[in-house]
Amino acid sequence: MKLKPINNVIYYVPVDQKYFDKWEYYQVDLKMLKDAHNNVFIAKTLKEFIKIIFSKKIDLVYYWWWHSSVVVVLISRLINIPTIGTGAVHMYDESGAPDFFKKSFLFRITNKICWKASTKVLFISNSQSRQITSHAQVNNHLVLKSSSIHTKKELFENLADKAPSSKIKLLTVCWMTKDQLIRKSIDKILKAISMMPKNKLDQISLHIIGGSGDGIEYLKKLIIDLDLSDLVHLEYDVTDDRKKELYKYSDLYLQPSYYEGFGNSVLEAMTYGTPCVVSCNTAQPEVVKDSGYVINQISSKDIFDAIFDYSCKTFEQKIEMIDDVKKVVIKHHSYDDRLDQYTNLVIGDAK
Repeated sequence: MKLKPINNVIYYVPVDQKYFDKWEYYQVDLKMLKDAHNNVFIAKTLKEFIKIIFSKKIDLVYYWWWHSSVVVVLISRLINIPTIGTGAVHMYDESGAPDFFKKSFLFRITNKICWKASTKVLFISNSQSRQITSHAQVNNHLVLKSSSIHTKKELFENLADKAPSSKIKLLTVCWMTKDQLIRKSIDKILKAISMMPKNKLDQISLHIIGGSGDGIEYLKKLIIDLDLSDLVHLEYDVTDDRKKELYKYSDLYLQPSYYEGFGNSVLEAMTYGTPCVVSCNTAQPEVVKDSGYVINQISSKDIFDAIFDYSCKTFEQKIEMIDDVKKVVIKHHSYDDRLDQYTNLVIGDAK
């Protein structure tokens, strides 16, 4: 289906308002749609979507999460309105969490229907594109990577006064369910810190922040067992201002995950000039590129090596790492680039 000139867009995001407001990638796409089109109508439920689509002259439906949007796609197709859908799917997950093929038949079939029936399918990373298209038929797909919500100018301002701390402040962000803690290798991060020599350990602190979940007691036990209670600080359900403060004043962001569709927390940390330690799995190297540390094996030893290497750097070498992060973020992950790619690659055939 060829896209016609697009003025009125429904932005369908079937999530609770608190997540819509809090998770940056929803807000990035909202900003993008508002900048690209005249009118954007937000729907977070099927009822809201139906009310809008049959009361307004809609030119396009842009939606998140294929498995939650199959009815939206089918209704739109029936009344000849084009759809653009995005999301993320764990086609495989070495952490042991349920991957695409272990999920329910309903989950798998709704994803597949949307991949075939949508006018365009947008993948948030090259990794997602390779994984999904090698296992399923996807029509008219493009890669439109996630980005910061900040423009190049705003990124320059955010990054202007970043400097290393006198002590090494480590940070990781994780929804504190047990499966997420395992997927993001929090156990291995803690073990890596416990391996640090005494003279280095005294100079380290770790903040773990994120939404409350069923893994909090599991996490607390890990910390106690490794005798890290004085070094590790847990904060639950922090405000956006607090999260930004920690991103800004941390020295290393740790997220050596088994799986990431993109790695939005890594990008958020980088937008404040913070170098990251990530694994080579899935999309994370696409985000970090030649800044930070990309470890080849998800092991406490490899994570330890990265932290120890950073601890041995001079002040000037740490500044060089911060500069490398700045260059990558501004060159590859600014909002300006995402908006340009959307208008040129995604809706360019409407012009």
